[in-house]
Amino acid sequence: MQTRPHGDVEIAVPSAGFDGVAARFDDCDFYSVHDGKVKPATAETMRVSHQTWALERATGRWRLDAFREPHDGDVWIFRRDGRIRRPYVEIIRRTPEGIPFLAPAIDVDG
Repeated sequence: MQTRPHGDVEIAVPSAGFDGVAARFDDCDFYSVHDGKVKPATAETMRVSHQTWALERATGRWRLDAFREPHDGDVWIFRRDGRIRRPYVEIIRRTPEGIPFLAPAIDVDG
């Protein structure tokens, strides 16, 4: 369900899985976004930012907005409060077509 107009696709991925996502967009250059600034994605810029944009070289259009989320193996960690953690099996839902998504509300009391 789209809640507002988007020109790109937004996804969240465990940070350790980002390289696998990026490999599928070999026609794009990646940029880290932090404090209103867009910089080429490097180890340093990705360390300070959780958000990465993919720019399609051929068209100059943004194709993907990836949120690299903290995790501990199969456990999701809320980036704003590391004390809040849940196994992915408890918080991932699927659309009727099988597309996974993070539950829109997560019980913080466990």
